Amino acid sequence: MVQQTTGLKVLILPISLVIAVVAIIFFIKPSFSEMMSAKKSVQEKQSQLDSLKSQNQKLQGMKSKWNSLTDEKTLVATALPDLENVDAYVSELTA
Repeated sequence: MVQQTTGLKVLILPISLVIAVVAIIFFIKPSFSEMMSAKKSVQEKQSQLDSLKSQNQKLQGMKSKWNSLTDEKTLVATALPDLENVDAYVSELTA
């Protein structure tokens, strides 16, 4: 009788370990995959944000240079056409 219960305990332990590992894989693997995809997405968005920040700094530098101009700014403003259709203006410049 004692040998049967010991044999049964020896059989139950590996089976319970296998069931626990399968349960862990079944429940944790999808969450881990979602976490990794979310991490990649965050890294991509962070790189896009960094590039936008650098472009913003460049634009701020250009804006400060533009605001520092006085006479040149009025010359450029008067030389550019007011209309959105600039085809005639470009053809005049090329001629």
